[in-house]
Amino acid sequence: MFYLVITVPSIIIGYALGLFSIYLSPRFSRLVFLSIFILICLIPIIEIYFDPQIYFFSPLIGFFPGTIYDEGLSVNTNLLIYRLINLLYFSIIIWVIYKSKVLKLKKVIIVFLLIALPVGWFVLSPFAGYRTTLTVLQSELDRKIISDNFITYFPSGMDTKLVKNIILHQEFYFKEIYNQLSLKPKDKTVSFVFSNNEQKKRLFGSGNADVAKPWLNQIYVQAGNYDRTLRHEIAHCFSGAFGTGLFKLASGFNPMLIEGFAESRDPFYDGHSIDFLLYQAMKAGYLNNPYEIFNFSGFFNRPSSVSYIFSGAFSRYLIENYTFEKFQKFYTTGEFNNIYGLQLNNVIDNFKKELFSRNYTYNKSIADYYFGRKPIFTKTCPRFISDRLVEAWQLFEKKSYLGAQKIFKQILSKSNDYSAITGLIEIYKKQKKYSDGITLAESYITSFEETPYYWNLSLILADLKYLSGKVDKADSIYNHISESKPNRDLTFAANIRISAISKNHSLQSYLLGSDFDRFQFLKNLNSGGYIYFTFPMMISFSEFLKENYDNFLKNFNMQIKVSNYESCYAVYSLSKYMLKNFDFIRARKFAALALRYDEDNDLKLLLKDNFALSDWLLKNGDRILKNIDSQLSN
Repeated sequence: MFYLVITVPSIIIGYALGLFSIYLSPRFSRLVFLSIFILICLIPIIEIYFDPQIYFFSPLIGFFPGTIYDEGLSVNTNLLIYRLINLLYFSIIIWVIYKSKVLKLKKVIIVFLLIALPVGWFVLSPFAGYRTTLTVLQSELDRKIISDNFITYFPSGMDTKLVKNIILHQEFYFKEIYNQLSLKPKDKTVSFVFSNNEQKKRLFGSGNADVAKPWLNQIYVQAGNYDRTLRHEIAHCFSGAFGTGLFKLASGFNPMLIEGFAESRDPFYDGHSIDFLLYQAMKAGYLNNPYEIFNFSGFFNRPSSVSYIFSGAFSRYLIENYTFEKFQKFYTTGEFNNIYGLQLNNVIDNFKKELFSRNYTYNKSIADYYFGRKPIFTKTCPRFISDRLVEAWQLFEKKSYLGAQKIFKQILSKSNDYSAITGLIEIYKKQKKYSDGITLAESYITSFEETPYYWNLSLILADLKYLSGKVDKADSIYNHISESKPNRDLTFAANIRISAISKNHSLQSYLLGSDFDRFQFLKNLNSGGYIYFTFPMMISFSEFLKENYDNFLKNFNMQIKVSNYESCYAVYSLSKYMLKNFDFIRARKFAALALRYDEDNDLKLLLKDNFALSDWLLKNGDRILKNIDSQLSN
């Protein structure tokens, strides 16, 4: 379908442009053709530069979604209509030129009309959904809050509690980065907050990836991502204060420097420090030659987590050990040896030695979980599969299980896609065909070894075995996950199941019940004493079910003691939850309590970061909230 929609019109477009160039100036037709080609190429650049969008439509390539990391690209109605308009316009060019003598129109009139049409399209395209101007964006993100360092736009109807949390975190991250660097953007940063990925994809162009435009001092984030991506995107705007060129980016658009600086100011990835994860990646052999990441192809031709984490950790090392001033010069010139007076390979070697000297514990399972995946350039038909997956899951949500099952199986005939496997398993669970689910999981699980999907599928397989009555085999897999510790959430999930089995609690309601049933199950599991690794999941259920904050805290009326990793992380999670509910005094108290555990160097950095946030919000949060409330009431 893509071949038909993109390639076929291009033949007519190319022919029309060539014909028009000859018609306009037979003598300089090549120069005219080249000029028109350059102009068409410049239009998307102008749109991306000035407009709050990162996608574009162009006669040359049809459509660009905004980021290479977005696999969910399909031939939709908008693209089909756009290509039909392309065909119509360029066919008109061909027809008018061939009929010019019959029409008896002067060349200047024909040229004027043929130029007026695309100019008119450029002006009207925002109203048709083919371009997003600031006016169009503000018509949907129609609420505005002005705070100390930000102008935040968000849609009416967005949960005010969520809006307040986003603005509070924005201000903290801004102050934190400013204190680190002693520089900041010239004007207030403009923050566009979208309700969901669909709205963001339609208006901005990148549904799954949050983005910043340093040259405009703007960030574009999906509301639910604020605690994961906000600091990173704000850091990009700080780089605009010293970036080079029209786009205020790194020299040569070097992705290692662009993303490395932002990642260095946001030094956590999924609750782990980037240094800790880089240590795991290098020990496991996922990054044998870091030097490759300094060029464009080397950065993108590997899993993004590897490139981002190395870039961030190494940039942080340069800033902390060789001054931020030198890093700025490196960022704007790209000349490492001249700026630092050292060979890049030697500095990388010193960085590796310093990293390996830290008291981290190596865990191959962690390395596989975070780095064992394919980059998008090496996946099989990623766009096609993503498109079909969306359709299949939509059918699943509508309970059209047979239709969804057919598509999932079609995908699996082309690729061992993890989402298709889990989708098919979910259908088998709905049909209570647990043995079919077990057979499917066992037939694919070995193909996912040394990837995160192996561990996720292991938990699913264990659940299926439990539901089919094979409790001992399920318990064995749960224990394997718990002992391997590939990921904190996955480990806690396995521990919950192990604890229930050891107490002879049936897991049926937890594995098959509603969110309310699962929440009640965890409450009952804690009735005889705290099981600390259940706290994060209890918090998630409480938030999803919109339970009253004070009622939720009644579940923790016994004394909480921090004595190990699980209890420490439980207290940390409660502190984060308290911050979300603007209970700053109690949040800071729990943040300090979590710091009593200092036996894990990776976790310690996360705890210190949370304490800094809670301490700052205790001192500044009420003032900022008062300002927000006064504007929301208008």
